[in-house]
Amino acid sequence: MSVFQRLRSRFLPLSPAETDVGVRDLAEELQKIQRGLRRLSIASDRSGEILQAVSGRLDDLRQAFLETAPSARQPALMLDEVELLGLLDRLEHAGEAPDLPDAARSAIEIVRQELLTAARWQPIARIGAKAEGADIRVAEFLGLVGANGQTKAAIHRVLEQGYRRADGTLLRPGVVIAAASGG
Repeated sequence: MSVFQRLRSRFLPLSPAETDVGVRDLAEELQKIQRGLRRLSIASDRSGEILQAVSGRLDDLRQAFLETAPSARQPALMLDEVELLGLLDRLEHAGEAPDLPDAARSAIEIVRQELLTAARWQPIARIGAKAEGADIRVAEFLGLVGANGQTKAAIHRVLEQGYRRADGTLLRPGVVIAAASGG
């Protein structure tokens, strides 16, 4: 049954005056629905325009950032863990060179710290810290062992730095030379 037939059967039993009022009400309702649909259509068009304007502005800001930030134009350095460990080891050994000027030593340390920060790694072995735990391997011990076979030992020299990942897992243990500490 078509919409017209449904409407006709609904209003047919009504008197002509009642039919006119019913048709007018129906016509007004249809006009309201049409206006609502037009508003929705216009709002949808405006939303699309607004989204397009915001997208354009974001592109402009991204371009401005790339033009003003020289570091953003530099290609990213991609290293796997083995390559990064090798690079950190070479930087650490270069920083230990005896005749290295202080400015070069501080520049090497800055680069090393930046790499550690970017990788989110924490160094394990620190000179003067206790030489104990699963993450420290003592390659050599300098000093006397106490009468009971135990003595307090501190890290005297780091042969190979160990690192922990950001999630706390051990990447590599530190290899150190330990020395007896007083007390």
